[in-house]
Amino acid sequence: MPRLHPNLAELYRQKVMKLVEALNDDGTRLEAGECIRELIEEIRLVPTMESSGQGVVRAKF
Repeated sequence: MPRLHPNLAELYRQKVMKLVEALNDDGTRLEAGECIRELIEEIRLVPTMESSGQGVVRAKF
């Protein structure tokens, strides 16, 4: 089993916060959006009886 960095959750939180800041900044919004698009492999909407659709996002990890 691979060992995880002891501060992995904090590192992830910091990266997400930087991404949020980049998406909210007019000067970096387009580039940040492209970075997110490159990570997404598939978005699938599946209708169910309870709702009009359920989203599934599949990332390229």
